[in-house]
Parts: sequence; C-alpha cells; structure tokens
Amino acid sequence: MTMTDQHILQETFDSLPKLDYIPLLDTILKELKTTTTPIFQLSPDQNRLLIRAYDFAYKIATENKTLNPLTQTTGIRAATVNFEDTAKFCDKIRQIQQLLKEKLNLACQPESPENILVKICSDLGEFNQEKDSLPFNYDFSKQPPFTSKRLTLENSFTPNRSSGSHANIKAHHFNIRFTGLADFQDNLCAYIRHHINTITDENSSERQDLNGLFNELSDRPDSSLNNLRSIIDQEALPRLLRDLKIDYLEYLKKGWKKTHSNANSPDLTLLQTLINRFKIVIEYVNDTNLDNAHYDITYLGETVNLRTVFSQSDAFDSLPIIPDYQGVIGESYNRNSNNFKEFNLGIRLKLNGSVSAYNEKSSLDYHIAEIDPTSPRHREYLQNSNKAKSFKTRVLKNVCLYYLIFAIDETGNTPDEEYSNPK
Repeated sequence: MTMTDQHILQETFDSLPKLDYIPLLDTILKELKTTTTPIFQLSPDQNRLLIRAYDFAYKIATENKTLNPLTQTTGIRAATVNFEDTAKFCDKIRQIQQLLKEKLNLACQPESPENILVKICSDLGEFNQEKDSLPFNYDFSKQPPFTSKRLTLENSFTPNRSSGSHANIKAHHFNIRFTGLADFQDNLCAYIRHHINTITDENSSERQDLNGLFNELSDRPDSSLNNLRSIIDQEALPRLLRDLKIDYLEYLKKGWKKTHSNANSPDLTLLQTLINRFKIVIEYVNDTNLDNAHYDITYLGETVNLRTVFSQSDAFDSLPIIPDYQGVIGESYNRNSNNFKEFNLGIRLKLNGSVSAYNEKSSLDYHIAEIDPTSPRHREYLQNSNKAKSFKTRVLKNVCLYYLIFAIDETGNTPDEEYSNPK
C-alpha cells in the first residue's frame, strides 16, 4: 500500500516468515549428550520426581544467544510455525525425545519409569465427590464424553479442497501489506525541500533559513518531523484494517455468487446494503469540507469526535454482523523489491452470537440494551464512577453507528417513522 487510501483485496498463497530451529535443536542434542547434571532425579522416598528443565533451558539460552529461529529478523516481531525443513525438524525432536527417555530410565533404576509413575501418581478413580477432604467436586469415576478431531487448514490452492460449508472453523488468513515504507522518510524530505525551492528564490536568505531549520528538525529525534512517521503508522494502519473488513464482505459476496445461482437473493441484497452503508459512513467521516468540530457529539458532559472513533480499526465491531480479526500470527519485512511490510492476521465473520456473560441471546440484544437509557445495565454503568466516562464514550459511538447503519438508507433518508418523528 502506498501512502494513500488506495488498497486492494486479493487471494494469494504467500508464505509467512520461515523458521529454522535446526541449529537450536542441534545445540540441545549436544548439551543432552555431554551434560553431567542430571535432568531427572528421584527423591529419596521415590515419591517425587524432580525435572531440572528450567536450569537446562536457562543454560542453553544464556550460552547461545545468537540461535534465533527467524531466518530474517529485520522488521519482524512475530512469526507462525512455518519451518524451513519440516522433516528434519521432526527427526531432531524424535532424537531429543529418545535421549530424554534414556535419561529417565537411568534415573529410575532399578525400577522402570512406569512403576515409578504408579508410586508417584494417584489413580483418578480414587478421587470422587464423596470425600469431604477434597477441595473440589468432580466425578472422576465417570468417563467424560469428550471427543477429538484433527484440525486441517486449507485454502483455495489446496488440492482436492473440501467444501467450506462442512468446515468446523470458518475463518481466513489475511496478509496486509504496506509498500513504500522504507522510502517514506526520504520521499517526505524530498517533497519538503522541493516545496522550499518552489516558494523561495535561489541563493536567497529565506531559502537558507528554511533549509537550516529543516536540517535542524531532521537531526532532532524528537522533532515533529520525525514523529510524523509514527503518526502515519498509528493512523494509517487502523483505517486500513477498518476498510479491509468492508473489502472482506465484498470478497464473501463474490464467493457467495460463485456458489449460488440466485443473484436476486434477499440475503445477498442485505449484504450489499450493509456494504453500501459502511461506505457512506466512511465517506461522511472523510469529508474534507467539514472541520473536526462538526463531528463532536456530547452525552452527559462527555464529548466524542466521530471522525476519530470511526477511523479506528474497531470502528464497526459493535455491530451484530461484522468481520472480526483474530490476532497477529506473523509479520515480515522486505527491503528489496517494493520495500513492503506485511502483517499476517486471522479473520472470521461475527454472526450475531450470544453474549453469555450478560445472558443476552444475541450481540444485537446486548448492544441495544447497553445504549437504551432506561435499561438497568445502562443506569448501573452511569452510577459507577470508575466506568461512567468510558461507558458514555461507548454509548455515543454505538448510538451513532447503529443510527447510521440501521436508520438511514443509502439516499440519506430515514424511512422509518419512528426515527423520523421529532418527538
């Protein structure tokens, strides 16, 4: 993404940053083979097993500080499990496991680890709710009806991909890429110098003074010029994350059209209406003809600026149906071709689920009750001095958001008489 609001959403198959654990695992293997300090040790009464895992890990970490699994460290703060060589990684883990088994067998001699385990551990069947001395009540004698399933992550590039309708977890992996970040500072300085040359005469004292002031600002780490870069990061990324949620809805709409023959479906019409109204809200807060004061609204002495709150990545998150990010799972940086920085996020679609903590059947019910000034929860929050300020801010934002999305149509009118009635 350049330093504009232009962005695109497309399906790709880009790998996350590679991790190479082999040097670290080789070091662990070497230490296991040469160490004279026992990792496993039984107590004299053989009722406790001491495992010196922390001491062993601390020794590895402090004596081998350069063993970073990341093959590329510049600009990366997080990475997922994406091995350079999966087969070799698994082989090293098996070797470590075998060495640990041998050391455990040695520590348990002349007994076997299985016999020692019987002495150390109590059978779960001995614990039941009839014993008054137990600090808990759980029926260990019954077999819980737990089941396990294999989790398989697929994308559209996976051969023989299964139908998405049968998936237990419906989510996507997002790569958000910024381009031109490395050139931002240089380009900004070039534009400022060009502007100085445009408004001043060559060899004039005014040009010399402005260039001198500009050089001074460039050299000061805490100057407003150098702070501009962090401001760009803080404001541009949240707006992009907000806008990409709308793009994601567009992406889902296209996917729906590919698998359904009814192009005039009411469901599709509602989705398109939601997308259109999101775009209207964004156009409204981005209107350059309106100053910031126009967006100030107040409730019980608390003021909120709609332009600010609707420019955040979570601007629309209180709506019952909205894409929802699920944390950062990776980050990469490329200084070569396009100088891009990429964030790897999980994303899913929130579908008006229940809010069990407040005994609400749906997200819509929860937020409507919260913004309703006659509801018990609304009154309770206002009476709580520690929560009242943030609650008023949340109410202001959500009232305006729900009004703009649900009450006003694409033409800017309020067709519902209940909203239009001045009373």
